[in-house]
Amino acid sequence: MLGAAVGEVELPLVDRDTAIEAALDVMRNYGRSGVVTTRHGSHVVLTDEDLIDALRESGNLKLREIEPTKKTTAIPDEIATTESFTLEHRERLYRDMRVGGMDYGIAIAATIRVLTLHEGLAAALSQAVTVCRCRKNPQHVWRPVQLKSGKCRLDGEGVDCN
Repeated sequence: MLGAAVGEVELPLVDRDTAIEAALDVMRNYGRSGVVTTRHGSHVVLTDEDLIDALRESGNLKLREIEPTKKTTAIPDEIATTESFTLEHRERLYRDMRVGGMDYGIAIAATIRVLTLHEGLAAALSQAVTVCRCRKNPQHVWRPVQLKSGKCRLDGEGVDCN
């Protein structure tokens, strides 16, 4: 049986040639902390952590240039639609995800459903993204949880979060 720890969230699909700043805007508009894009012919989940860290370290890259920190697998077409996604299918899928070490499973149907093995992953993606930007150097970007004193960790300047 499925435990209460599993989760599900709908995320926006963003073209792989979209720049990080634009993808962060999409997250804000959808009130989410993740997007789905394609990489090497497969769909992947990129989180706010993936994007903000890449933006700070490498600049405004295209999504196709970012390596996701969590593993994603495709949900087979025969169980991707709501009508055929039974409890038995879910149990098999979650078991396969655990065995394969996958963090996310993606179902492409009318909307993009992202299934997780841990409710916390779904809850995190369900939150609106917040980006904190250094007032002195706007490439110094952080997630609020990365800041200890409300100051930029690289130069100690104040940050603005939105």
